[in-house]
Amino acid sequence: MKKKIVLLVHGFMIHDSHDFNSFYDYITKNDIFNNCEFRLIKLYDRLKAKTSKPKTMEKYLKNEVISLLNNNYDVTLIGYSFSCNLVAKVAKDLKLKGVIYFAPSLKLIKTNLFLMHVKNAIKVLKLKLKHGKVKAQKILDRTKTSGVVKLSLHIFLTMIKYRKYFKNEIPFLIMRGKEDTYCLQSDVTWILKNSKADYIKSVTINKDGWNHFFVRRENLIPFEPTKEVLAFLKKIQFL
Repeated sequence: MKKKIVLLVHGFMIHDSHDFNSFYDYITKNDIFNNCEFRLIKLYDRLKAKTSKPKTMEKYLKNEVISLLNNNYDVTLIGYSFSCNLVAKVAKDLKLKGVIYFAPSLKLIKTNLFLMHVKNAIKVLKLKLKHGKVKAQKILDRTKTSGVVKLSLHIFLTMIKYRKYFKNEIPFLIMRGKEDTYCLQSDVTWILKNSKADYIKSVTINKDGWNHFFVRRENLIPFEPTKEVLAFLKKIQFL
């Protein structure tokens, strides 16, 4: 009998804490997935710009999945925010049973993502103008925001390059919060409309506080995400 593993893939992450830490902790403590293993995947090193290039991240994630498949694992992926684009590509190429998208971000324009990245770039520029390049770099290192400009560019390019891969035949579950301004309902509608999968499900959580960052909030984790993920994995006969 094959072992089961779910890889949790973070979004735009500039600090050291993984986006799925709370979700992972809740799942592992409660063991509600019948011995299915969950694993946190880190796509890039913020301080090494080359590691966040779109093709590099794709290759890394794909190799992780291939290695597990070759070691007698059934694998599925849960992407968050921008990484859902990469997850869609890897799932298509490796013909996974199904994937899960948490708050998939497809666009910068028309969402608050563009403004966020512009603010990050302006912040870095102001630091360099005020303190000089060397001192500004020390401040960025201390606040763990070094490399944010190049990282933002690579995230943007990843979204542009890979969003077309949502048009695949892999069953999926999409979840977003009603207050999400980075993953718009129109983006979810586009994914649903263009999918070629036999089974798809979209869930919008209509609760206060459910914005783009719901996956990071420990007090929100025990609700719909866990229940919906479990139901989906059973539906695609992963569990």
